[in-house]
Amino acid sequence: MRIFRLLIASGLGIALLAGCVANQTSYGTFTFLPLQPSDLNSARPDIGPCGGTHGVQARPCPVRLTHATRDTGVVVTVDGPGVGWAASDDNACYYVCHAQRLNSLYTQFLITSGSRCATGYVEFFAYRSPSGGRVGQSKVKVINKYCPGSKR
Repeated sequence: MRIFRLLIASGLGIALLAGCVANQTSYGTFTFLPLQPSDLNSARPDIGPCGGTHGVQARPCPVRLTHATRDTGVVVTVDGPGVGWAASDDNACYYVCHAQRLNSLYTQFLITSGSRCATGYVEFFAYRSPSGGRVGQSKVKVINKYCPGSKR
């Protein structure tokens, strides 16, 4: 029974692969699947607290928010090969910090203090243009040492 199930599963896999052959390009005995733009966008790799993918970097990193930066914040710039526009996701920085785009500067963000002293992260997604494909992403570690009402 176990062998029968294995044969059925293998047969289904081969049938699925055969259905994809129409979208493939063949060169001699090798077959290559075409790369789709969505292939770059589908994965969210773990890039560490100050890392990036495909040459995308967000700097400075880490960002330290202190009493001196409480009103002004810290400007983070996202750059790298082909980067023309960036978007931020500060969900992992909830209550610790906030990220907002600086006016019409498409690759600069102002990081300001939240209400909690702690460490958080802001993730940036870099694109060729607002309607272009994703180039890569970067993550910035934010250390918030300023908290309203704290004794620090």
